[in-house]
Amino acid sequence: MYKIICSLILILLVVPSLPAQEKVSFDTITSRMAEQLNMYPKEKLHVHIDRSCYLPGDTLWFKAYMVNVSSHIPIRLSRYVYVELVNPENETIDRVKIRPDEMNQFHGYIPIPENLAGGNYSLLAYTRYMLFEE
Repeated sequence: MYKIICSLILILLVVPSLPAQEKVSFDTITSRMAEQLNMYPKEKLHVHIDRSCYLPGDTLWFKAYMVNVSSHIPIRLSRYVYVELVNPENETIDRVKIRPDEMNQFHGYIPIPENLAGGNYSLLAYTRYMLFEE
C-alpha cells in the first residue's frame, strides 16, 4: 500500500511539469500547408467533351488539361493521361492513353461501339500519379 501511495504522489508531482503541446497559430498552419503543396504538388484534370449525349456508333471527342490543384496554374507532372469509358456496372468499355501536345493539352477520342446498350456511362480521366495519391 505504501508503494502505491508513493507512486501516485510521484506521478502527481511529475505530470504537471511535463511540457504540453505548443499552441500553433493559424498563420503557421497555412504556411506549413503551402510549403507542403509546393514540395509535393498535386495535379488536377479538367476534361471537355464535344457534346452531352452520344449514340452507339458515335465518336466521343475530348480535350483535357492539367493544372495544379491549389493554384490552378497549368502544370505537367505526368507524361500520359488515361481516359476510360465505363458502363453502369463499372466495367471499362474502352481506355485510351494520350500524351500532351505542344500547348500542354491532351486531345483524343473514344469510338463508341455499335452494339453498346443504352444507359448512363461515365468518362474517367486520370494519371498514374493520381492513382497512387489515394
